[in-house]
Amino acid sequence: MKLEKLCLAVFCLLTSLHFGVAQIPDLTVKLYIEGLYVSGGFMGLPLVNSGLSGNAQHADSITLQLAQPTAPYTIAWTGRVLLRTNGFAVTNLPGTVIGQSYYIVVKHRFSLETWSKQPVFFGPNTYWNFSGISQFPTVTTTALSSVQNTTALSGGTISSDGGSAVTARGVCWSTSPGPTVALLTKTTNGSGTGSYTSNITSLSAGITYYVRAYATNTAGTAYGNEISFSTLNLLTDIDGNAYDTVVIGTQVWMSKNLRVSKYRNGDPIPTNLNNTDWQNDTSGAYAIYNNTTTNDSIYGKLYNWYAVADPRGLCPVGWHVPSDAEWQTLETALGMPAAELNNQGSRGSAQNVGGKMKSVSPLWLSNNAGATNSSGFAGLPGGNRNNIITYFGIGDDGYWWSSTQVSTTNAWFRNLNYSMGYVYRNYLNKSYGFSVRCVRD
Repeated sequence: MKLEKLCLAVFCLLTSLHFGVAQIPDLTVKLYIEGLYVSGGFMGLPLVNSGLSGNAQHADSITLQLAQPTAPYTIAWTGRVLLRTNGFAVTNLPGTVIGQSYYIVVKHRFSLETWSKQPVFFGPNTYWNFSGISQFPTVTTTALSSVQNTTALSGGTISSDGGSAVTARGVCWSTSPGPTVALLTKTTNGSGTGSYTSNITSLSAGITYYVRAYATNTAGTAYGNEISFSTLNLLTDIDGNAYDTVVIGTQVWMSKNLRVSKYRNGDPIPTNLNNTDWQNDTSGAYAIYNNTTTNDSIYGKLYNWYAVADPRGLCPVGWHVPSDAEWQTLETALGMPAAELNNQGSRGSAQNVGGKMKSVSPLWLSNNAGATNSSGFAGLPGGNRNNIITYFGIGDDGYWWSSTQVSTTNAWFRNLNYSMGYVYRNYLNKSYGFSVRCVRD
C-alpha cells in the first residue's frame, strides 16, 4: 500500500431533545493500494472478489485497527471500512479513544499490514502522517483582551511545529463561526513556534466575532480553538458626539475626552464666560481651549467641577464621571501599588502607570516620557482653564476631574505630564476647567 495521511476530526452531534452533545470521533485515512492505483490520485474500479456491491466509487475494503501504545500492543478496536477510489476511507470510532494514544494499523488481504511510525494522540482535530513526518502544527488561541469598539488583542501559542517549520502564523476572524486563512480578515505574525500577539483591527462596534489562531507548515494549516467575543457598542452623547470605549481591568472607560454642550436632560451648559465670570461662577460651565474649534475636536471641552456635579448629569445615560476611588481602581489595574493610591502628588512612577495611560501622539511634547497607551486610555495633553491666567498647559499636561470633592471649594483631579510616567493626584479649586472622562455605571 502507498500510504498518505490520516485525520481524526471530532464534531458535535445532537443526541436528545435536551440539546445535549456527545463527541463522536471520526477517523479519516487516505491510502492507495498498489496494483489498483491508476493515476491522478485515483484507483481503479472495484475488485470482483472484494465483497463490495459494485459501487464504482469504492475500490476495495480495508481493516483498520487501534493498538495499545505499549507491549504487548493489544488491539483495542477493529473495524472494516470501505476504501473509495480517491483513496479516502472514513469510519466512526468509540468515544473512549478521545484523549488516548494508539498505533493505527491498516490491513488489506493482498498487502502487508502497515503501522503508524509512532502512537497517535486522539485529540480534537489531530492530523498525522503515517511516517510521523510533516504533521500539522499544534496551536491554541490566546484569550481576547483589550476589546474595544473596533479593535481587540488575541494571538496564539504553537507548542509543536509538527515536524516541519511553521512558515506562517496569526489569527483569522469572522462574524460567522469557523474563520479560515482564506479570508482577508487575518493577521500575519511571523513564523516558528512559541507565543505571539495579534492586533485585530477594523472591527465594527457592537458585533459578535469568532477568532482562531492558525499555523501553517508543509502539511497544511492547523487552527486553534475558536473564541467568540463582542465589540463594545459605540457611545454617543446628547449632542451626537461619538466616543470609543475601552475595558481597563473591571471598568469600561471612554477613550476620548467629553465634548458635550448639554446636560443629559437637554439643558445647555453655559459657556463663553469672561475671566471674571469664570473665576466667580459656582454653577456649571465649560470652555474650549483658546476658544478654538480645532481644540474642541481634538481635546474636548474643559468643564468646571460644578458641571461635573450637576444633578442633570454630564455623561450619557448609563455613564458617570468617575469618583476618586474609581480613578484608583483604574490605577490599581495598571499596576499602582496600594501604598501609593492615597498619596498626593506623583504616584506610580516605577510602574509607569501614567505612561500606560498617555497616547503615543505628537500632540505631546517630543519626549513624552514612558508613553505606551497600553491601557487604551489614550490620554491627551488638553491643558486647562484656570482662575489666574486663563488657558495653560496644552501639549504639556492633561487634567481630568473626579466627582469627589475635598471641601466646598476643592475637588480631586488627575494629571498626566509629558516629562514623566507618573499619575499626579491632588485637589484644586472647583472653578478650574479640566477635561472629563466618563466610566460606565
